[in-house]
Amino acid sequence: MRQGHDIHPRGEDRVLSTRKHCIVFASIVIQTICVLGFIGYFRTIPAAHVPVLAQIDLMTLFQWLFISWIILMWGLTGIDFYLHKIHISNVRLWVFQGWLIRRSTEMMLARIECVELRQSLFGRMFGYGSLVISGVSGQALILKTIPKPRRFKNHLQRTLLALNQSGNIQ
Repeated sequence: MRQGHDIHPRGEDRVLSTRKHCIVFASIVIQTICVLGFIGYFRTIPAAHVPVLAQIDLMTLFQWLFISWIILMWGLTGIDFYLHKIHISNVRLWVFQGWLIRRSTEMMLARIECVELRQSLFGRMFGYGSLVISGVSGQALILKTIPKPRRFKNHLQRTLLALNQSGNIQ
């Protein structure tokens, strides 16, 4: 999570920037372990037990398919991790996500009504969670697997309070 006061062309002052938590790699790590275990297990089976394997080199084909799958999943997860960014400025909250289809979502701080923190037991243990940010129009922005969600929520609420005290909220 990066704190800083970067000046943007619109005169906005960035208060906080973050991206997804590295826990998004947990499922791909588990998949990699399973694939490696699967490949190791099938290398121990003698060809006499499964005569089809002796005739056709399916195991090599399956191994390459599984390895290709793992490489693809690591790449897609890494791209999603590095391209998903969340920023809070003194005026708005905005989220950039996506690779091929880039999506940018903005919510003006003056329109935020409620900030809800959702954190599971594992989320509390590993320091990640989700925030549901509701606007006055009924629109909700859900930020999933962000690191240190309580800190992010506190920064957002402090920025909202400062905006409210400055009189910029109608």
